[in-house]
Amino acid sequence: MWNKGVCLWLLLRFSLFRAQSRVNYRTMPMLPRGTFEGKATLITDGDMGLGKGIATKLSDLGAIVAIMSRKRNVVNMAAQEIQELTGDKVTPLIGDVSDINQVKNAVDEQNK
Repeated sequence: MWNKGVCLWLLLRFSLFRAQSRVNYRTMPMLPRGTFEGKATLITDGDMGLGKGIATKLSDLGAIVAIMSRKRNVVNMAAQEIQELTGDKVTPLIGDVSDINQVKNAVDEQNK
């Protein structure tokens, strides 16, 4: 018969083994560098906040990034900041996403 001590020892031993074999996802990157290598992206409202953060991360992962905003000076500054952080070229585009023609022109310019 198994006594409480043996059962407790087996339970503890199994728990320690499982803890040692787990992958630490906190230190692993969710997406490795080069995940978006060569992919063209257009980030609307990429001059600040969440859009700028997404543009920075995509550029860091290898994407060809263009950011679009209605404010010329702000989008130029944001593109320069992202380039300095990631070392990759970021294309600043001026346009309003509510105007489909401006979006089409921006996409055409990014695909050149």
